[in-house]
Amino acid sequence: MKHLIMALCAFTLIGLTAQANVILHMNGVEVGSQWGGGYVNGPGMATWNSCQFNGSGECVRDGDTFDIQTLPNAVYWVDLIPMNDLDNKDFGFHTDAAGNFSIFKDGGVAHVEEIDGEIHLIGSLITWDIQPAHAPCCSKIIGGAHKNACNGQAIFLPGDHTGHFWGWRDSCGGGATGLTTDFPFTVEANGISPDTEVITVPMSYGGDTEMTVTFGPLPPLQGEQGETGETGEAGAQGPQGKQGPAGGDGAAGPAGAAGADGADGAAGADGAAGAAGAAGADGAAAPCVDCGAIAQAAFDLACKLLALNPPSSVSEFRDCVDAIATVSSVGSGGNICPDSYPGAESCSAYIDSQVQGIFDSKFSGSDGY
Repeated sequence: MKHLIMALCAFTLIGLTAQANVILHMNGVEVGSQWGGGYVNGPGMATWNSCQFNGSGECVRDGDTFDIQTLPNAVYWVDLIPMNDLDNKDFGFHTDAAGNFSIFKDGGVAHVEEIDGEIHLIGSLITWDIQPAHAPCCSKIIGGAHKNACNGQAIFLPGDHTGHFWGWRDSCGGGATGLTTDFPFTVEANGISPDTEVITVPMSYGGDTEMTVTFGPLPPLQGEQGETGETGEAGAQGPQGKQGPAGGDGAAGPAGAAGADGADGAAGADGAAGAAGAAGADGAAAPCVDCGAIAQAAFDLACKLLALNPPSSVSEFRDCVDAIATVSSVGSGGNICPDSYPGAESCSAYIDSQVQGIFDSKFSGSDGY
């Protein structure tokens, strides 16, 4: 039997996956203003870079806390964009089926930790002092921020950074580098040692020809542990303990006397139904189906189905017609009028004898459906 022409229906099953939140603590670390200072990308985000550190998109910023909506069993990437930063501080984290996360970046990162089930940026407090302190000439000197601040302090991630001096824009002149002067400085895990980072910046303002930028200080070292104190006196008696649990059940008592006779029971249910009656006489046979009607329906439907993709050969057209005629014959229960396919051994043979003519008239240049 030939293959049937079938229409394919696609069903899309949408799995509803519960969201979980991952908390990122900035801990005072300053990020730049470009693209919100950074962003998080991963499954569940509406668009690329839509979850930004300024609290836009699927993320919520509350002061120094950044709330990231995540999905289980997913990977997320955190892009940090501190201004004028020489190091790539980006990192990622995985979530599991329970919404827990694990941090990764090429085997680990030094500026981010998991603390009590939340992500924390780890930075160091540094200070800077610019001399001579011509305030207009200290523009954007540290990390793309702190405009006109000739001295101050900020929390920086460990690694290499760049100070930025835009002298001519603020009428401070400039050095051999022209409009701008950039100078690198490095923040160690414990900050910057006092006076170990001293940078000289060329400038021309108020008779001065250069500025000196001094970084520091290293956070103070922890002092030695003190001696163990003397043992204190015994404390007062504690309060009375909680009441103990209830005791177990007692033994069962002796059996009681026999009870009085019960009342009569209700009437029983109805008996089973009687046997089925004899079968009725067979109905009259259904009227037979005309083979010509089956043939016409098969040709009409085959031509409509193949109108958008016409067959390249009469063999393809015959396959389509035979499949539809077979379905129609099965639907008739094989009750085809024996005198409705003259000159042929069967209705199928009758239909097959007309395939070539129908193909020539519908798909070989004649009028089609």
